[in-house]
Amino acid sequence: MSDHDPVDRDLADELVATVRDWVRRDVLPHASRFERADEYPDEWVEQMRRFGLFGARIPIEYDGLGRLQLFAVTGVEGPLK
Repeated sequence: MSDHDPVDRDLADELVATVRDWVRRDVLPHASRFERADEYPDEWVEQMRRFGLFGARIPIEYDGLGRLQLFAVTGVEGPLK
């Protein structure tokens, strides 16, 4: 972690791995059905909230997680790999 990049890479890697595992286990098996119905289960939204996904790009001073640019990119594309 440098002065220019406040990301704790170990923490970011752990969070990405956790989210990826959850997506593979709990989301992907049902995603097509919910996508076709244009529905998003409340429990998925709640789990994403617990992971902190909704605050990943919000600055810490506004109760977000800060500049987790690495997670923001990996979090979007990573679970699909």
